[in-house]
Amino acid sequence: MDLRIVAPKDSLNRPPESQAPVARHLPQVEIVIKHPGYQEGENVLMLLRGFDRVGEREGLHHGTVLTACHIVSGRNDGYLTAEMEGAPIELHLDYVLHEGEYYFIVPNDHCYAVFPSFEHWTFPHHSLPSTWTELRKPRAAPLTLMPAQSCTAQAILDRDPSCLLSGMRDTRERAHICPREESRWFQANGMRRYNLNRLLTADARIDDMSNAIAMRSDVHKAYDKRLFVMVPKRNRWTVHFMEPTFDLGSLYHNMPLNLHTDVSLEHMFSRFAWTIFPLIREFLEQGPLRQVRTQVINGGVPRGFNGNAISKTFFPRPRSASPEKRKTGADDNETLGGPPAEMEQRGRKRVRLSCGHGEVEKEEPEDSSGLSPKGHTRSNDESRSSSIPTQSSATEQEVGLISCENPVPLSPPP
Repeated sequence: MDLRIVAPKDSLNRPPESQAPVARHLPQVEIVIKHPGYQEGENVLMLLRGFDRVGEREGLHHGTVLTACHIVSGRNDGYLTAEMEGAPIELHLDYVLHEGEYYFIVPNDHCYAVFPSFEHWTFPHHSLPSTWTELRKPRAAPLTLMPAQSCTAQAILDRDPSCLLSGMRDTRERAHICPREESRWFQANGMRRYNLNRLLTADARIDDMSNAIAMRSDVHKAYDKRLFVMVPKRNRWTVHFMEPTFDLGSLYHNMPLNLHTDVSLEHMFSRFAWTIFPLIREFLEQGPLRQVRTQVINGGVPRGFNGNAISKTFFPRPRSASPEKRKTGADDNETLGGPPAEMEQRGRKRVRLSCGHGEVEKEEPEDSSGLSPKGHTRSNDESRSSSIPTQSSATEQEVGLISCENPVPLSPPP
């Protein structure tokens, strides 16, 4: 299987600043990464979508795929093959892998373990890929006075006068690179060492200027939905879309970026990992016993979990905001301390309400004046509405694949 590609040296050039990006049609291929330690049908580690093109060939950037495999396995010595026992694919990292199935092989470890989630992943402080470290630039002279914790959001907008992708100034807002919801992971992995201001305390450490960029609000929303990341391609920071979109992918996929030197490449790497980990969840929850690595359980030593144990241990379901009414019977009287009629207390009335989950009994304290504890009269409508569980919002509409013209290829290095 020959994967060497020759293509023209034209363009991943950003449109002139005076022009808006032109929508174009993106190819869409699927790259299947398989684990060699499991039997066929149970060995799909992850599926990746590719929107890259070199000449007439469509696929996915080789370096991006390989880095994703290194992250989930924690093994930088792994490589890709076209067959289970095949030789390593000899393909430049800036070429594209064609649509198809590939195995990620780790030398001398046929059944290697994987990290189950970003939360349990250990940041590789001393072993980042060379394609990432080559983009490191000296930081600008430090500020004489660092912004206060309460002013960091405005400091980001002052530093970045326009959206990093669109170049527009309207509706800009601060976008965290390593998400703010991962503050515990940020602190546990010692990421403050890459901050500009190391005097920030507690949860504010993740708000440092090195971990944020300015984005237009809709672009920021797509970023937090894991629709795109920023990765090295041809020795430049480049926008890379992970999922199909109506418009944003056609406008910005493979667009080079000029990141401010204050932005930490380590935080950028953590964002790429955060985007990748949900892609292996199906592999973990389905099939036979999986070997899992974690820095939390069993001291980081690989351990076997079946799908149900993985779901309960690493992906616990949040409690419902409106659980179904618990059915009671004669056997429950002992637990409750007696029959319901004997539990009523003086000064309280029992209200029976009907809702989508059945009838609910509710005790409501009331004094002789008929006032509620807050001091105002409660109407029947108020009592009823306070007991009815809220409905969850409708599922958001799935994004579709764009359909435009004038494709721009992903070219190989000179």
